[in-house]
Amino acid sequence: MLIDKKFVKEKSSYMFEEFLKNNNKYKTISHFRRTPAGWLLMLKIMEHYSADEHLYVEQLIKEIPFGVASRLSVFAIIDSAVKKGFLEKKNSNRDKRKKEIIPSQSFVNEYKDWLAGFSSQLDYNKKKNTKETKTLNTD
Repeated sequence: MLIDKKFVKEKSSYMFEEFLKNNNKYKTISHFRRTPAGWLLMLKIMEHYSADEHLYVEQLIKEIPFGVASRLSVFAIIDSAVKKGFLEKKNSNRDKRKKEIIPSQSFVNEYKDWLAGFSSQLDYNKKKNTKETKTLNTD
């Protein structure tokens, strides 16, 4: 793939605008995108949710590299999301010491809506760039 300054400028501008626009539009997305750890937590939570897999607090903490956030920071992000109603912590049926993380329905709905828009724009840009690259290669 040919990447030139125009491509970098357009994608950087799109990502900047997308962040500002969607942080105002989606409160749950905004909450998690405040920090790199929150961003990674959001992705892992939705990955497990979409795969119908149980996700527990300790498991989620282990998913986030220590270089990105401390254990305490990850707990704080989770607890803040629970207090705001974005996540629910539920006792495991098998082991009462384990707390399962479940996204709220509003979080799931916002994430799906955000992801559909984000993905369609990336797909559009990818198709547009592929056509431009073909044109550049045939000249």
